[in-house]
Amino acid sequence: IKDQGAQNLKDVYENVSGVVQAGNTLNAQSEVLPFIRGFESSVLRRNGLRATNVGTVDLVNVERVEVLKGPASILYGAIEPGGMLNVVTKRPQATAAYDIDAEAGSYDHYRTTADLTGPLTADGSLLYRANLAYTDEGSFRDGMHLDRVTAAPTLLWTPREGTEVLFELGYTREKQPYDTGVPIGFNGEQLVSDSTSFNLASLDGRDIRDYSASYQLSHDFSDAVTLRHQLSFHRAHAENESLRPRNVIGTVGAEVIRLRYQNEDRTDDEVQAVADLQSKFNTAGIDHTLLFGSEFSWEISDFLRFRENTSNVAISDNPVINYTPPSSQPKQSIRAHNRRLSFYGQNQMSMLEDGRLKVLVGGRFDFVKGESETDGVKARAVHASDFTFRVGSLYQLSDAYSVYASAAQSFEPQGNSVLDVNDNPLAPETGEQLEIGVKAETPDKRFSATASVFYLKKENVGVVDSAHQNATGDIRYIPGVSQKAEGFELDLSGTPIAGVNLIGSYSYTQSQTLENPEDTSQIGQRLGNVPVHKARLWASYDFPKDTALGGLSLGGGVRYVSDNRTQFDTAYILDSYWVADLGAKYTWRSMTLNF
Repeated sequence: IKDQGAQNLKDVYENVSGVVQAGNTLNAQSEVLPFIRGFESSVLRRNGLRATNVGTVDLVNVERVEVLKGPASILYGAIEPGGMLNVVTKRPQATAAYDIDAEAGSYDHYRTTADLTGPLTADGSLLYRANLAYTDEGSFRDGMHLDRVTAAPTLLWTPREGTEVLFELGYTREKQPYDTGVPIGFNGEQLVSDSTSFNLASLDGRDIRDYSASYQLSHDFSDAVTLRHQLSFHRAHAENESLRPRNVIGTVGAEVIRLRYQNEDRTDDEVQAVADLQSKFNTAGIDHTLLFGSEFSWEISDFLRFRENTSNVAISDNPVINYTPPSSQPKQSIRAHNRRLSFYGQNQMSMLEDGRLKVLVGGRFDFVKGESETDGVKARAVHASDFTFRVGSLYQLSDAYSVYASAAQSFEPQGNSVLDVNDNPLAPETGEQLEIGVKAETPDKRFSATASVFYLKKENVGVVDSAHQNATGDIRYIPGVSQKAEGFELDLSGTPIAGVNLIGSYSYTQSQTLENPEDTSQIGQRLGNVPVHKARLWASYDFPKDTALGGLSLGGGVRYVSDNRTQFDTAYILDSYWVADLGAKYTWRSMTLNF
């Protein structure tokens, strides 16, 4: 994260094979989660718990971002078969440290962060950490500006050996106009310059306040038995006033854009609790790590929304948009309420000499209930449950090489706002995944590589029904769609030689629609936002400290993404592209200068 100067989650996960950016807005109201192995990841986790993804994630208090793919992600429950992101936050440290960073960059980018940590008691039983950040930046886009404040204090209490309690608070305030990007024509061509915006920046834009509080308890009853418990509360409040493009109409050469005014007040509350018990034991020469647990989440979302379709605007490089919001704005009231209860268990067994063969068997049962109402009128409730499993094995051929294979199922309710043209909720999405691969590691464990092939299939997928909307213009979905993705991935990372740090990845993904009951023309077509080829290479060199250039680090990398179909209309092709990155860092005593 630091070496590459990552500013957001996208900058981090683009290092990983098979993971590409999703979304169709430049600064979405919600964190734009990626496509992983051909399917969009709909759930963001923070320290293993579901996190409301309203607003964006500030990396100031992020220790690392885990990209869990395939069966490794199934323990976390209702997710896409491709995988998920888990954000792991920074923990307090026993050694006092104070780090202050200041950044300045193009387009009036200014950012200041502070990371403070250390003990609060002489015996070190109580530690603290405080992460603070302020970002003020413009954009290459006309009228765009971001103002964000983040604060994340943390306490770690260790009352006795084998017991620790972690308390975390979080606050983020984020303000910026809404930006839907550049419109494209009927043949997929770009209609205006990169900087041209069709959003009226004089409106209030979006104002998001995000609050969170959580605690984690870990207690060792013995060397073999450990209890873990987590409890979290998350509230996100968003006010959004925008004049945004809807779509392009007219004829080739005489395109006009349809605009919509929207004023929305949204509050999301979520409470989540997780408890699990882990036990280690041996039977008949086989080592077992047995885990049983339960997860409960309660979510409620309240919307107050006014929308109005406005006059069309001719497309040009300097659009003139004159609009005054109506003085009377009767708002539509929407409430969604979701509850999830899950029970899971798994057994990881190590056998043969030195535990060279590892076998994992696990299962999970999910119960989901969703309710919604619009202006006091209740819609059909969503009730769903399913049992999913995962199995896998790994065999260590030598100290350097291992082979593995796995199979798993997935289950994901689509939410009570995903409706068909008749306003009926869609059935849950289900999936299956198969994977085999090989892992290699140098004897000193300083460099590793993983190669794998995979196959994923999803049933009951809800895709956007571009031919139908309801009376208020809400998107509706086609039920019963079947899709698949299969391919090859390669990841490598580490320090192959002294001073050289290397991260590399490559993925080859073939995807297609297998069944679409409403639009048979899509059968056999490649899925949107899933490039066939994606590659990334980053390398840096740290000069030895005892040389004249000691303290200097140089880095650079290149990214490639092949041509791509758009997410909601597979008739449009986005060209392939390359991106080059360069960086330099000089450290002197306790100060570091980055470029």
